[in-house]
Amino acid sequence: DTGSGFAVVLRVDQAAVSQDVATSVAFLLTELAELALTVGGGQILHVDATAEERGWTRLTLTSPAYVRSDAFIAQLDERYGRVLLGLSRQLREALNHDPVTGTYDIRVPTRPAD
Repeated sequence: DTGSGFAVVLRVDQAAVSQDVATSVAFLLTELAELALTVGGGQILHVDATAEERGWTRLTLTSPAYVRSDAFIAQLDERYGRVLLGLSRQLREALNHDPVTGTYDIRVPTRPAD
């Protein structure tokens, strides 16, 4: 927390990814964090990366900012929706959104650590 009233909580399992996946995931994380900041202050963002079956990790971001609201819908329509869709296409996986719990999640392909 930098005094902005916005906090990020991380829980991340170790995973190795290709450079292309890492770039798309970094951009996706940045866009979703910016969306949470844009929708409202005083928020918290939980970021979880959980190993699933072999070759996959589930990336889950949860924030009160992602709960369906007029401000949230406006930001998706104006900018973020198109960018998030493009990033999920780059990752070749669906970016799921639960507007009740305020959660986004996507499966990310991983590879064995060297």
